[in-house]
Amino acid sequence: RVLVAEGLSPLDPDLRSWARRSGGHPLLLALLAPAIESGHYSPESFTIDRVITDNKMLNFKDTVRNVVLSHLKILGSEAQAVLFSAALFDRAVSYRELRQKLLERVRMPEFTAPLFAPSLGGLIHRFSEINFRKGFDLLRKAAMLTTKDASRDQEEWVLEAHPLVQAGVRAHLINQHHKLWRKANWTIYCTITRSVKKQKPTEKNDLLKLYSAVPHGVHAGKGKKAGWMYARRCLHGFRAYSTNRHGMIGEDVALISHYFEGNWGPLNEDVGLNSYAEVQALVWAGAVLSGINRGEEGRGLIRRGLLKAHETRNFTTAARMGRVLGIMLAMAGELKEAEECLRESIADMEKRSPTIVRFIELRLVDFAFQRMASRSMYGSVLHYQGRFAEAETAFKDATLHQRKATRYPRLRGLWGSREVDLLLDMEHFDEADELIALARVDPEQPDGWGEGVFVLPIVGLADVRARVRRADFEG
Repeated sequence: RVLVAEGLSPLDPDLRSWARRSGGHPLLLALLAPAIESGHYSPESFTIDRVITDNKMLNFKDTVRNVVLSHLKILGSEAQAVLFSAALFDRAVSYRELRQKLLERVRMPEFTAPLFAPSLGGLIHRFSEINFRKGFDLLRKAAMLTTKDASRDQEEWVLEAHPLVQAGVRAHLINQHHKLWRKANWTIYCTITRSVKKQKPTEKNDLLKLYSAVPHGVHAGKGKKAGWMYARRCLHGFRAYSTNRHGMIGEDVALISHYFEGNWGPLNEDVGLNSYAEVQALVWAGAVLSGINRGEEGRGLIRRGLLKAHETRNFTTAARMGRVLGIMLAMAGELKEAEECLRESIADMEKRSPTIVRFIELRLVDFAFQRMASRSMYGSVLHYQGRFAEAETAFKDATLHQRKATRYPRLRGLWGSREVDLLLDMEHFDEADELIALARVDPEQPDGWGEGVFVLPIVGLADVRARVRRADFEG
């Protein structure tokens, strides 16, 4: 009711989610509503403290910071150190995580030093449980830090700062202790990424750990390094492994949002991206936003990235972006523009990028796959326009690229299902049945460009369409 009274539509699909996240705090609701209304933030992408501080239209960051600091001065140095440490994390953090990922790793003057006690005559300093507990108890009594599962062992306690408190603390660290802010975040990033031993993990829990490291890398000013870690270890190159295999598209949206100012505004200038990395951030943000039905925003980001890719002669990325944009436009019914994008995508794959770009992409990009995917989607768009003969030629061309790079003679998964649609409209039912059998992929053994949790349902749906069309035809 408060959010609606402050201007949000009662029909907003995210209304209940924001209300739950706010915990019913009236001041927070009053601050949150205009930020959401002006910036069109979504709860799957942004935490509350980011919404109320990132939005340029709301100018109360310093006020929040001053209120928080005035309380901390009264509570003492141990309380400051505990709250500063907990506020580094975008989510609630367990005491065990906080200690292992930050406090035991590095002692920083003016930041975590009060949580350490001297030993061996002052020669070394060790982390002090007593000092931490003293600061924590003071914060809890002042309602600045809460504990979930306080009845459990202290190691398992989950510490969480109120979003307004977290926003104030972060503003203070960024403005007054920027080097320490970056150093602390880099310490956390390195600890998390080293804790996952496999270079290309396949288990979701390991992938989630690596996802959680990326925002810390961005805050540390190492956005390019963190982005490449995510691309290599989570996405397994440009295969989008974690997205397709585990359906982690919501996590992708939240992760990539850290590279942008506000709600998908300009890319942050101080996170260490070069022009190549900026293009990758734009195209991936556009792709994942479209995947959660925010196509208009997604297409805007991809157009920005496509323009930058052509300016920097990064033609392989331009080809990928053109294909993704073509898919989006086709889904929106803009078939002529989609056809143009896909033709340009096919042409871009044959252009020569600068040597440094080709060197970067040598181990990341499966060029045969990129050629196959663009031609397959081009055939699909031609099919939608009723140009069956041209579409058939495009699919045959795509199949040739599939054969060159894999042991499979026909298109599989998503790409095979698109060709099945064409075969059904051409009433080639036997060939469609054959392709459906070849297109089925075991999601536990991804191989031959057919991986992903979405593949079996897609091919199953193609099978149903084939049976219905055959029955209609024979009837």
